[in-house]
Amino acid sequence: MNNGGTGNGERGTGRGTSVPRSLFPVPLLLLLVLLAARSLAAQIPPDSIRPDTLVTDTTDKTSRYLQVQKRADQIMSTLPLLGVEGPRPPDYRVIFDRDSIDWSGSETLGDLLRWTPDIYIWRGGWVGRPLLPNYMGRGEAGVEYYLDGLPFMALGPDSVATDPGLIGLSLLDEVVVERWPGLLRIRMFTRQHDRRAPASRIGISTGDRRFARYIGALAQRFGHGWGYDLSADIVNINLNGSSNSEFNEATYRAQFGYVPNDHFGLSAEVLGYDPSFRGITTTADTLLSPLKGKRQETLLRGSWGTGPGREGFHVDGLFGTSHWDGNGVNQTVRQGGLMLNYRRPRYQFGVSGFNRSQSTPWDFRGTAGWQPVRLLTLSADLGYLTHDGSRNSHWLGAQAGLQLPAGFSVVGQLRQGQVVTAPNQPADTAQTFTDWQGTLAFDSRALSVAADYGKLSPFAARPFEGIPGVDSLRPTGNVEWATIRYRVEPVSWLVLSGWYTNPVSGGPTPDGTPPGHSLTAITFRSRFWRQFKSGTFELKAQLAVERWGTWTLGLDPSGTPIQQPGATFLRSLVEFRIQRFMVFWDRQNLTGTAGTYLPGLTVQPYGNIFGFRWDFLN
Repeated sequence: MNNGGTGNGERGTGRGTSVPRSLFPVPLLLLLVLLAARSLAAQIPPDSIRPDTLVTDTTDKTSRYLQVQKRADQIMSTLPLLGVEGPRPPDYRVIFDRDSIDWSGSETLGDLLRWTPDIYIWRGGWVGRPLLPNYMGRGEAGVEYYLDGLPFMALGPDSVATDPGLIGLSLLDEVVVERWPGLLRIRMFTRQHDRRAPASRIGISTGDRRFARYIGALAQRFGHGWGYDLSADIVNINLNGSSNSEFNEATYRAQFGYVPNDHFGLSAEVLGYDPSFRGITTTADTLLSPLKGKRQETLLRGSWGTGPGREGFHVDGLFGTSHWDGNGVNQTVRQGGLMLNYRRPRYQFGVSGFNRSQSTPWDFRGTAGWQPVRLLTLSADLGYLTHDGSRNSHWLGAQAGLQLPAGFSVVGQLRQGQVVTAPNQPADTAQTFTDWQGTLAFDSRALSVAADYGKLSPFAARPFEGIPGVDSLRPTGNVEWATIRYRVEPVSWLVLSGWYTNPVSGGPTPDGTPPGHSLTAITFRSRFWRQFKSGTFELKAQLAVERWGTWTLGLDPSGTPIQQPGATFLRSLVEFRIQRFMVFWDRQNLTGTAGTYLPGLTVQPYGNIFGFRWDFLN
């Protein structure tokens, strides 16, 4: 974009060396000026136009614009992503890159996870309220979080589970979801500016309950590899339009780095957020507990490798601190260690070791992947963690994927070991498990379908904190899970996609997750190539339906099961983009149903959020 100058210049002070007035009498000075003007006028032809006496603007704006555009095509080196090295079997990862995040219509990481099969989100009903994912009935033990390679640990009033509803997506560049039977690994990667031209981003959105969100970011790289990335995301929701906020949160990130080439780099990063939530209460009960505090993550990283990107041998040293202060809790956890990885096109292996200041003093892990032939992929994942109180967690995971003729594939997964779900709780003991899952899939241009079937071992899951009334979850026996995932694309601009999951064990459905849970979306997305041949215009319109049957949330303090009815919710999304300018309109609970994800927490009827985001590279 070429922004014209304002034409403002510096104003002179008019000061100089003083001259005695007797040397230049005022009448004599005026006479000399008149004589000079008459002489100049005599030299100008009668019919000529006087030359422009204004100062010429010597700035070549077109040249400057072309220089910036040229820099936008210059790709700079960035640090390789940690924890996603391959090769791995097909259908194991779900990757949300920056483009898919922008087009998802999600405000937070918790909302983005709704597209993951086998997950039920304990949703508070509107933005700013908890979004707690329960994966395959394992509660908080079923999900792990990582931020730029380091474990993102639960801190604060809930020192066992992390609320991804507090993590805004504007600060993230990519989210990788790894699906194991009984375990979901969420790897979050912050933005890394990879262009020579500076980049900026602004966003403003508003909605019901006086929802307001403001996004701003600025990033720049310099010729020798230095660079910075500054960003902020502010959210505010007023309670019934009053001056007291129901929820507000300011998230910020500052990153400074030096990456001169593909083999070496340094990075220092600070990320923080300060949520303030009033809680939800009625005359008879408290539905959601209040939350107020500040969290800050600090990460230092040094990286060296023999090959570009993820190829070759790489060594990464990391040190991080996590701090929380609020709700009467003050915690600081320090961690640091090394990650070593070697990657070639057909094989990979890596090891890591970390030391932490509390709960889990030592954390050792290893990964390996091998593709002996193009159609067969094998991989392994293992870990050994020591915890306070002479406890430990250890596991071994194995995967195998085979490509069959005619677009079919088969994938098998097995994970076995023992795990302490709450290392910071001295009374929590290790639980043994043997979980497996098999997948048969078919993939073509117009149709993709996959059927998952697996079995989880008996397990005692813990309930999420901050949800009053839920005292515990009943231990489960052997639970068998069946899931169907599909994508139908009859034409390039129309897609029907979704998933359906259901526990099929002989006993009751695990607490905290409903049976017959499905999410279906029909999406229209087109660039209208015939009308907009440059491809600068793009439109997306989507209608999604989520539904489930009657289920049990958990047990109340008296030991009575908390029964919940089934529900159906409709949600629409409209987005269009012109070059780097995007406008969106997200509307939830289209039918205005009084159904809930959690008891008493009604989903906002006809809830609207609309706004725009604009990215610049100049």
